Amino acid sequence: MKKIDKNDWFTEGFKILESEGFARITIDNLCERLQVTKGSFYHHFKNMDGYVAALMDYWLEENTLSIIRKADTSKVAKSKKKMVDKLALDRSLKLEQNIRAWGYSNNMVMEQVQKVDKIRLDYLIEMEVQDGKERHVANDLAILTYATLVGLQQLFPDLPKKEQIRLNQFYSSKF
Repeated sequence: MKKIDKNDWFTEGFKILESEGFARITIDNLCERLQVTKGSFYHHFKNMDGYVAALMDYWLEENTLSIIRKADTSKVAKSKKKMVDKLALDRSLKLEQNIRAWGYSNNMVMEQVQKVDKIRLDYLIEMEVQDGKERHVANDLAILTYATLVGLQQLFPDLPKKEQIRLNQFYSSKF
């Protein structure tokens, strides 16, 4: 029998979210794609809500906290900003879009999206403050920067990476 761990479940969940959307996050679909039995699912998770909660924690870790930790290895604010941009652009816009969409029909997901948004915004504000901006200016710049990223996710989730990088460089050069 195939042995898989929790990360395999999360990786497959991300793949499903990115390619098929949140409606396809089901125990049957996950088990079929991973070629395991439902018993394997229940070995790792109590139920579907438990899986969704763990998947959202994994998303928080992989797409926010790990980026912040890596960026914090630099002590220079401009270097942190470049690191955050690079790491954020390595993530899937489509995945982020589908998680946000899921939040409109799932309160647990919406709570996690709101938590992630706050963490990301707070970090962007602190980077701007470290770069010498007054807090009210840092706040405004962080909001505009984050709104631009979320807007790209929502409007252009299939935007090629090369175009994402070009637009990010253009935007960064203006602010």
